[in-house]
Amino acid sequence: MKMSLSKQREVLTLLREISLKEGAAIPDLLSESETAAILSDPEGDRNAKAERLRRHLKQRRYPAIHAAEEKTAALIRSLKLREEMKLVPPENLEGTAFTLTLRFHDVSELRGLHHSIGDLLDRPELERLVSKAFLEEPGRIP
Repeated sequence: MKMSLSKQREVLTLLREISLKEGAAIPDLLSESETAAILSDPEGDRNAKAERLRRHLKQRRYPAIHAAEEKTAALIRSLKLREEMKLVPPENLEGTAFTLTLRFHDVSELRGLHHSIGDLLDRPELERLVSKAFLEEPGRIP
C-alpha cells in the first residue's frame, strides 16, 4: 500500500503497540483475516484502503475509545435530529465543547430549526450526551 510517510508511521506505531500489548508478532497481525482482507481488497482506492486499515488498527489498539465513540454515535442517532442539523462531540470525547451546525436557506427554515432546537433541549438523551453520563453506564447503548 502506498501511504504518506506520516500515515506509514502511524500504522507502524499502531502495529508495534498492538504487538506489544497482545504479545503477537507483527507479521501475524498483518495476516489476520480482517487486516488481510483490507490489505488485499482489489476494489478500494489506496486512500480509502489506508483509512480503513488505520481505523481498524485504532479500534484494536484503543477498544475503550472505540466503544465510547460507538455509544456517542448511537446516542446522537437516538436524538433523531433533523437532516439540517448536525451535532458533533468534542474530538475523542476529551473536550467539553460540542458543536451544533444548522443548515438553512431562509428565515422561515431557521424558525423551524429554532423550534427543533427547543425540542432538542427537552430531550434527556441530550443531557446524557453533554454530561457524558453514558460513558459511565457499562454496555448500555441508547
